[in-house]
Amino acid sequence: MSDVFINYRTGDEESAATLIARELVRRFGRDRVFFASNSIELGHRFPAELDGAAEECDALIAVIGPRWAEVPGPDGRPALEAEQDWTRREIRTALGRGILVIPVLVGKATRIDRVVLPEDLRELADCQYKRFDHRNSDADLAVLGDALARQLPELRGWTTTPPRHGTGRSRSPARGRTRTRGTPGCGRVTSSSAYVAASETSTATSARSSTSLRGR
Repeated sequence: MSDVFINYRTGDEESAATLIARELVRRFGRDRVFFASNSIELGHRFPAELDGAAEECDALIAVIGPRWAEVPGPDGRPALEAEQDWTRREIRTALGRGILVIPVLVGKATRIDRVVLPEDLRELADCQYKRFDHRNSDADLAVLGDALARQLPELRGWTTTPPRHGTGRSRSPARGRTRTRGTPGCGRVTSSSAYVAASETSTATSARSSTSLRGR
């Protein structure tokens, strides 16, 4: 079972989702992070794999860019409006299970408006979010990783320490606190120096993304 599920929408900031997945894998290990294009083996049935991972993970990272609510589906309407849209299904499953859900707003993405969300995802607008700026990616990724390590006991045994004499990453017990469930399904990402939701602004450069195995 993977502890952290990376949720994203094809056509909207896959490159940011890839960066986030890569850093969390580096920090916590490949088995701890589910990222569809890397975690599903060739030939495996992706619907069953996606459903299973969403049902078993301890946290879901919802990567949301400026086009997240607008990317069209096969019928030309916003994919988000379809009940069987994979991005929507995964978030709905996580919220329904009451696990940690952290929206990551990329670039110029604005704070989530309940009005644009389908009813089964409206709780997502109540979840404390983290901004991700490609120009400040190292610091933003560190804050996100620290938040996961604090709130998920399974990840506490892993921490990133500054390299010494070229030794690179080391593994050591990480200090933290257990997750306390307040509002079900919502994650709070805090950092006294790096993140203040009320005052932050962000401008990001977009990048081409790699191809996903999912049909979103």
